[in-house]
Formats: sequence, structure tokens, C-alpha cells
Amino acid sequence: MNNDYDGDDIMRLDIDDLYEQLCGDDGDYDDDDEDIPFDTAKPEDEVTVRAQVKPAEPEELNVSFADVYGYENVKSALYRIVDMATHAEKYTRLGVRMPHGIMLYGEPGVGKTMMAKAMMHDMHRPVYILRKVQADSAFMEMISAAFEAAAENAPSVILLDDMDKFSSGRGCTNEFAAVQAGIDRVKDKDVLVVATVNDIDRLPGALCRHGRFDRRIEVSLPGIEDSAVIISRYLADKKVSRDVNMKTVAKLLDGYTCASLDSILNDAGMFAGFEDKDEISMRDIIQAVLADIYSVDTTASISAEQKTETAYHEAGHAAASMLLRPGSVSIASVRGKSRGPQGFIQTIGGYGDSYENFCSRIIAGLAGRAATEIKYGSLDMGSSSDICKAGEMCDVLVEDICANGLSYAYIDPRKESDNTMNNRNMQRSRMLEDFYNEAKKLLRGNWNLVECIAKALAEKETLICDDLDAIFADYITGTGRNSKDGIILAGMRRAA
Repeated sequence: MNNDYDGDDIMRLDIDDLYEQLCGDDGDYDDDDEDIPFDTAKPEDEVTVRAQVKPAEPEELNVSFADVYGYENVKSALYRIVDMATHAEKYTRLGVRMPHGIMLYGEPGVGKTMMAKAMMHDMHRPVYILRKVQADSAFMEMISAAFEAAAENAPSVILLDDMDKFSSGRGCTNEFAAVQAGIDRVKDKDVLVVATVNDIDRLPGALCRHGRFDRRIEVSLPGIEDSAVIISRYLADKKVSRDVNMKTVAKLLDGYTCASLDSILNDAGMFAGFEDKDEISMRDIIQAVLADIYSVDTTASISAEQKTETAYHEAGHAAASMLLRPGSVSIASVRGKSRGPQGFIQTIGGYGDSYENFCSRIIAGLAGRAATEIKYGSLDMGSSSDICKAGEMCDVLVEDICANGLSYAYIDPRKESDNTMNNRNMQRSRMLEDFYNEAKKLLRGNWNLVECIAKALAEKETLICDDLDAIFADYITGTGRNSKDGIILAGMRRAA
């Protein structure tokens, strides 16, 4: 293979030049004229480091897109990269080049590395995988050697797995400077650089920019539909009873990574095995969800009185949530952590970004306290956290959204008078009170729904979305009205 790269010339890193490129050009970081320690391996260690850099073995890349469940949007983007690598002539005639770098970023456990390996598997190129497993000085040489080997064996791919963990620092560091130097050096060598990143904010902007990583693809948490597909695949090799509905399980596990889904479903099998069952039932999955996600101690004792009081509190939250956004509650329980408040509910997904939906969240958050007051005529001593969260959301409406007028916008407190801050606090308090009154009004107008949910919670202790949706459907049918009828949200209007 003919190229201008001299394989005998180990890549040398001039830290001053690299630091200026990485931090100076974009102006994102300021080194304050401090010297940056830069360790390199001793010359006699260079040959040893280079010898460690080898293409990945076939079994390490033995994964295909068929093994990646869901995430069709991400796979479509990666399919195009594979097509460019395997059918280059279609793109060269258009004057299109392969991206210099692809970055997959998102929370740990969503499958970024698996997706990257599936793409590289289909590209049929030598792959060099770089992870932070060495000490800093050796790792610096390993970075240089990996890019050198990839250039010598182009066309090739280099995978920077968990690149944000290459350095313990943030922004401009020696390790990130070394990565940038490597990327810049192989730009004309038909080397595709692929990186997986958990926390993209740890990386300097100059490293992430176009020309280095041309495509940045977010791998988000799976949605309900993707979760249902993932769950069905995870359960395919397990014995599962007919009462297990994949969509229901997906709702219970909404907002969790693929790795979490796998772990929780495996724990469900452990519950079933411990009871010497032949199949995994819905009850086993609920037990795993309660234990793994919510840290619920189902063996802890709870008095009938406490259970009933908690049931009304959680029924208030659940009823308001379902009235304002039908089908939104995935699970409700009178159980709680062994040390902490009793009871909880969980909603599915977000309410959306609209002002009305934001207000609905506040009302639903205050509805637990409202239900207790309506039922018992007394203050709910377990609602302090709900009030605090609702207050913080009212702060957003008053200070950031300026729902009550631009005069209450949050400005630098050093430039504000005490009177301005006091007026803002008064608006926040009035808004919080309005929302609480609206929560009580909503529940009083639909008290039979609260009673039905509270009674079922006190009896079963935990209700999942199927149970709650059935109760809600019966209630709406019995009232002979649409679920939105009769719900007047006066608290959503601006305070006078």
C-alpha cells in the first residue's frame, strides 16, 4: 500500500502545539499560563507499546445490526456509513467523502459500543480498539501507536471506546490533545475514527467539532416501542407465562437503559426460580421492578391505617395524572423504601414542553396532599417533597418563563432591589397556592375515581398501568363523559 506515512517514525506529541490547537483556536478554555505536565513513555518502551497494538480479533466484532434491538433511527445513520465504505464508487462520483469521525454519545448502558461494533463488522476493515486500560504515560504512547497502526493498514477503523474516560480531567488534557493529533494525522489516510462517549461535556469543543467528528449521533434511552422490542428479545430464551404483556412491561421500565432492562428481567427470573416456578409471571416482573428500580422492601410491615392513608395520597397523584393525561401512570404503590417515605407513583415519559403540560405536572404533584386534606381534613405530613418540587417548578414559570409578566424575570441579584425579589417571591407563592386549589378542585369533581384507586391500592398494595387504565376506563364510562370533560384548569391562567 502506497502512502506518505513513515511507519518507522513514531508519532511525537508537542504538548504546547497540541494544547494551543485544542484550546486556543476555539477559545473555549483558558490555561491561565500554567504548565501542563505531559508524560511520555521512555524510548525503550516504544517498541513494546507498538507491539501491543493489533487489529481486533474477529470474535470481538462478532455482532451485527440484527443483534441491536430497536433504535432504527441510529441504525439507519450507521447503515449509510457502511454503504459508503463498501460502495465507495457511488459516492466518489458525487464528490462525497467518508466522514472523518463518528461519535455515538448517550448514557452508559444504551448499547453505543455494540452499535459501533455492528457497523465495523459490516465494513470488513481492520479495526483498532483503544480503551483506557494503561497508566497515563503508557496510554499516551498507546494513542499514538494506535493511530499509526490504523494509518499503516488503511483503509481501517479505530474505535475510541468510552473516549470521555481517557482522561480524569475535563476539557483540555494531554490525552484529548493526543487524540486530536492522531485524528488530524490520519485525515488523508482513509481511516474512520469512531468514538463512544457517555458524557460529551467532558470533551473540549475543538475535539468535537466538524472536521474531526463530522457526525455526532445521540443514542438516547429507548422509548416505549423500542423497549417492547428489546424486552421481547430478552425474554425470547426464557420461559414466560401468557400473562406477560411486552408493552406493559415496557411501560413499567420506561426510561431505563438496555442494560438495565436485561438485568431487571433476569432478576424476575430469579424470583420465579426461587419459588420453584416453571415460568416467569407478571408478578415476578413486578417484584423485580419494585426491588431494583424503587428499592422497595416488600417484607417490611405496614399497618392498615398507614396503608390506607398512603393509598389516598398516591390515589390523588394517580387520579390527577390520569385526568390530565390519560394513560400516563405506569405504576403506583403504597410501598416505599425501607428507610424513607411510603408510597410512590411513576408516570410514563414526559408531559411535553408546553405551558399547559408544565402546569399539569405541578397540579398532579400537589394532588397527593390535596387528596389527604379532602379525605381526612388534616395536613399531610408526608408531602414536603411534593411541595418543594412544585415550588421549584413555579420558580421556573415566574422567573424563566415569565408567566406572570416580564417584570418578574430573574436578573443578576446584585442588580435587583429587595422589593423586586420580594414581589417575585410573592408571585411564586400565589401561583403555588393557585395550583394547589386547582388540584383540590380537580379531585373534588372526580372524587369517585380517587376512591376507586385508593381502595384498590389499599387492597393490592401495588397497581400497574393495566390496573389503573381499567379503573379509569370504568370511571369514565360510568360518568358518561369524555375524559377531558369538566376539567377546568383555572390555575393555568396568569395570576391577576
